[in-house]
Amino acid sequence: MCREREKYRMSGMEYKQILQENELYRSELVQLLEQQVKILQENQMYDEAEEAKWLAIGIAEDEKKQGYGYLENVRCQPVKGAIA
Repeated sequence: MCREREKYRMSGMEYKQILQENELYRSELVQLLEQQVKILQENQMYDEAEEAKWLAIGIAEDEKKQGYGYLENVRCQPVKGAIA
């Protein structure tokens, strides 16, 4: 097994749990990043996918603090079925 694959990576379930436990929302921007994670993983770009997951979490935290999403000026929808 190569060294890169030995690194710990967050699973989709762990990602979803982080969102739920912190009462974060899957805004339009967060969902776009989740789609990017899927594409990166399909192309075996695991480090970039991991970065995108953490970026999505950070954005969700920021949007929660400000009360609205960056791409929409309305209240965000709660987590229902996170991917990644």
